[in-house]
Amino acid sequence: VSSTKWAIEYEEPAGNAFKANHPETLVFIDNCNVILRAIMEKCGDIEDCISTTEAAELASKLDEK
Repeated sequence: VSSTKWAIEYEEPAGNAFKANHPETLVFIDNCNVILRAIMEKCGDIEDCISTTEAAELASKLDEK
């Protein structure tokens, strides 16, 4: 009925378990706020993004992919 294409999990053991149960899913193991910040920067919506300095710093260190 549905297919999970990607997931975000904060805890590494939980992310690894999700990967094992859903091998076709791209799983990000990180803080969802950091990932959202990076996406908003990439899409040019940074002026609408409210985040911490820490989230901004961590988002800048994410792999471009």
